[in-house]
Amino acid sequence: MNTCLYFTYDGLLDPLGQSQILPYILNLSEKGFKFIIISYEKTYQSKTKVAKLKKSLKNRNIFWKPLVFKKGGIHFLERIIIGAIYINYFHLKRKIDLVHLRGGYSGLIFFISLCRNKFIYDLRAFWGQWADGGRTKYNSITYRLLLILEKILIERSAGLIVLDKSGKDFIKKTFNLNKPIEVIPTSTQVEKFKIKKNLDKGLIKFVYLGGASFPPYRVIDAILLIKHFTSLGFNCKIDIINKNEHSIIKNFIKKEKLNKKYYSIISLNHEEIFKKLPDYDVGLVFLEKGEWIHMSSPTKIGEYLAAGLHIICNRGIAVLERLSKDSKCIEIIDIFYGKIDYDHKKIKNLQSRIIDINKRNDSQELAKKYYSLAKANKKYFKIYKILLN
Repeated sequence: MNTCLYFTYDGLLDPLGQSQILPYILNLSEKGFKFIIISYEKTYQSKTKVAKLKKSLKNRNIFWKPLVFKKGGIHFLERIIIGAIYINYFHLKRKIDLVHLRGGYSGLIFFISLCRNKFIYDLRAFWGQWADGGRTKYNSITYRLLLILEKILIERSAGLIVLDKSGKDFIKKTFNLNKPIEVIPTSTQVEKFKIKKNLDKGLIKFVYLGGASFPPYRVIDAILLIKHFTSLGFNCKIDIINKNEHSIIKNFIKKEKLNKKYYSIISLNHEEIFKKLPDYDVGLVFLEKGEWIHMSSPTKIGEYLAAGLHIICNRGIAVLERLSKDSKCIEIIDIFYGKIDYDHKKIKNLQSRIIDINKRNDSQELAKKYYSLAKANKKYFKIYKILLN
């Protein structure tokens, strides 16, 4: 049995860990691969939750080493050092056949560890997004070093995973590589979502799911859109579903003076998302623009579509621009300095689409085609088999 070390900077107990890490590992484990997992768990996660998950994974012959994630610059260095130590520890203690590095930070820590195991580099985002989102400047020393690191990891990897076709095209164009590259977007269990038919025809229910920190997330644009709809006399409301950034959201709402009757801020566990999303009509995706963000693929896209929702998004995300041309489930709009290109007639057309059960079915069919967890599992299995043969 092949032993794989799965290294992720995200927490298994985070919503992302629950939806985008554990399902893949559990499936691969059932296929005969043995796993050791290293992850970083937030300090607010209870010891009970950690112990419960650890026991559940152990029953599946999966060993999990949760490391502590504390905020702050000193703790960042601590995370790097401890992560590198544990990579080497498991390298020496166990025969590791393959390392799976999920995301750039995992790649950075693996690089610093000086470990030379065969590895998959699973790019969840290109390092260049730091500049797109304003965390560093284009052509700064930090920016250049990050691109050099990414180049080294891409070239040294045994195989690559990217979120979207645009990312694969970029890598093929930029690097002279002869190694497997799989496009695996952030997928979901489509069959768990049940489309609702008897929805309120007089109310447009919006949902904004996920991150609110700016940059790269533009929850502000979701708030502006609701203000625009209500100013034109339409009855609508938005639920902003977010775990830990409620103060950020409230500050944006206060700034824009959005009336309390038009919004709610709620926190849901991952398992509740399947039941809640079908209650809405429209899912919103607003991100900063940039040449690197352009190649991203937010988790919420697949979840919105699986729930039968129409998607409204901003221009600049390759996957959404591509899918908007192939379907009527995704609509791209421009929000520029608070001005929104969405008139009364377009909103009436939107209303007619969201009450049409056939349109909701179309959204779910699109999710089955591009965001099926079962299809993603097959792709992960395929690249593991290739690299471990």
